[in-house]
Amino acid sequence: MRKIILLFLLVQLVQPQAWAEDYTLRLRIPEDRVEIRQESGGDTPAVAISRDLTIELQTMGLMERPWTLIVLAMGNLFGEGESIPASAVSWQALTPGFIEAGTLAAGVPQVLARGAGDTELVGRVRFLFRPGEYTAGRYDQVIRFILRSP
Repeated sequence: MRKIILLFLLVQLVQPQAWAEDYTLRLRIPEDRVEIRQESGGDTPAVAISRDLTIELQTMGLMERPWTLIVLAMGNLFGEGESIPASAVSWQALTPGFIEAGTLAAGVPQVLARGAGDTELVGRVRFLFRPGEYTAGRYDQVIRFILRSP
C-alpha cells in the first residue's frame, strides 16, 4: 500500500527580545514552510523532503553568556479530521556542531542549537517523519523558532 503524507510546517519566527540593551540576538529563517512526503511501498517507508530549512543566527555583545535556539511545535499535526502526534516528526542536523538532532513535542520547547558568546552561524535542518502508519492526506502544523539568552 502506498501512502502519501503532506506536512506543511508554517514557520513562525519569534523575534528575540533584548532583555538588556548591551547585546543583540538575530535569527533569520528564509523559508516559511516545508513539505514532507512519506511514501511507503513494502516494509521500509521512504521519506522524501521537498525543502530543508536554513537557519541564520547572529549574536553580538554576549561576551561568554550562553544562547539557546528553541523549536516549539504549537500542537499536533491536524488535517482532514485526523491528527498525527507532533512526536512523529523528527529533525536531522545537516550542519553538525551547530544544530542538534531531535524530535518535536506538542507544546514542549525542544533545543535545536546552543552556544555561547558572539556567534555568526548558518545551518540547515531537515524535518522528516519517523517510521509509522499514518493516514494519507494533508496535515498542517505551526512551529516557532525562539532564540534566547539569559
